[in-house]
Amino acid sequence: MRAFFSERPKLFFCNGIIVRELSLARHDPNPGSGTLDPSLLREWIKKAKKGDIGSYQRLYEVFARKVLNFIYRMVNSVEEAEDLTQETFVTVYRKLGSLKDDAKFEPWLFRIARNYVYQRYRSRTPATVPIEEPDDNDKGVKSIPCQKNIAKCLFCLQSSSSVTTK
Repeated sequence: MRAFFSERPKLFFCNGIIVRELSLARHDPNPGSGTLDPSLLREWIKKAKKGDIGSYQRLYEVFARKVLNFIYRMVNSVEEAEDLTQETFVTVYRKLGSLKDDAKFEPWLFRIARNYVYQRYRSRTPATVPIEEPDDNDKGVKSIPCQKNIAKCLFCLQSSSSVTTK
């Protein structure tokens, strides 16, 4: 599992848990090896629900990379993806007891991640772009060269259609 992290992973302390910092720069050397025994996963979840930090750390190590990549594909920013991944796992730690079906851990985890991305975008005001550009003297709207061409084409179409309909 260490192959997912940078050479010397940075550690940080979050809610009583030591968590490794992730990096998008490294890739899984064995891309097909991401399968995990469901019974082992359920065991880790049960232990983590009871407060076992080691089990939570294993869950983090298995899923953090997937969540980071999932979020990165939506936000297209490494820093923002790392922040949202951290927020996701802090929420998972706090809310793990509310997970009713341990077999649905992975969809539950990704739903939390997706909701954090949506929440981040809801809080931003959309960028506004003016439709019309003022001219150099700020007295009026610049005429767009295309508008003249479109007007000529429409005029030609109208005059040709009136000739053919007679």
